Amino acid sequence: MNTNRKSIITFIICGIILMCSFVLFVFTNNHKKDTSQEYTTPFITSINNKNTLYNQNNYYKFNDGLPNSDTTVTYPLDEYKMGISEKSIFEIDINKDTKIDRITREFHETGNAHSYYTYKIELNNGGRFTDITPEDFQTINGDTCDLKLIRFSFVPKFTATIIYRDLGNTWEEPTEAYKQSFYLSKDKLVTSEKTILKPVCDVKELF
Repeated sequence: MNTNRKSIITFIICGIILMCSFVLFVFTNNHKKDTSQEYTTPFITSINNKNTLYNQNNYYKFNDGLPNSDTTVTYPLDEYKMGISEKSIFEIDINKDTKIDRITREFHETGNAHSYYTYKIELNNGGRFTDITPEDFQTINGDTCDLKLIRFSFVPKFTATIIYRDLGNTWEEPTEAYKQSFYLSKDKLVTSEKTILKPVCDVKELF
C-alpha cells in the first residue's frame, strides 16, 4: 500500500518537473524572438553600390571620390521638406599613420530645387578625433546647374578639390569658375592658389 502511494507521488512530481521544464523552454524561446525584434534599426544600412550623388530630382550623377560608406543613416524631413535627410560616415586613413580617420557627409534638403552636401574631416589622434575641416566646406546644388562641388582623392596623397562659381543674374547664367585644392601638411589642411577657369553653368563639367 505504502509502496503504491510512494510510486504515485513520485510519478506526479516527475510530471510537474517535466511540465515546468517545457513551460520554461517555450518562454525562453519567445523571449529571444521578442528581444531580437526590439533592437531592429531600419535607418542604418550599409552602402555597397557606387558612391554617386544625386540632387532632389535625381537629375545628375557626380562621384565625390569617397569610397563606399561604412555607415549611412537616413532621417525624416520636417513638414516643409527641409533638413538633413542622409548622413554617411567614411572610415579612412587620411594621413597614412595607420589610424582610421573619419569623413562625415550630410545631405541637406531645403524644400525647393536647391540642396547641398556638407563634409566634416577628422583625424584620429589615438582615439580622439580632431576636426580639420576648412570653412564653408560644402557644395551648392541646383535643379539644372551646380554652383559648387567637391571631389576627394587619396592617391598618391589626400587631396580635396573644390570647383565653384558665383551666381549670375539667374541660376543658369554661366559665370567664371574657380578651382582650389586642399592638401595635408603636418596634419592640417592647406590650400593651393586659386585657379580661374572658363565660364560655365554647371561646374561638374570642369572635373
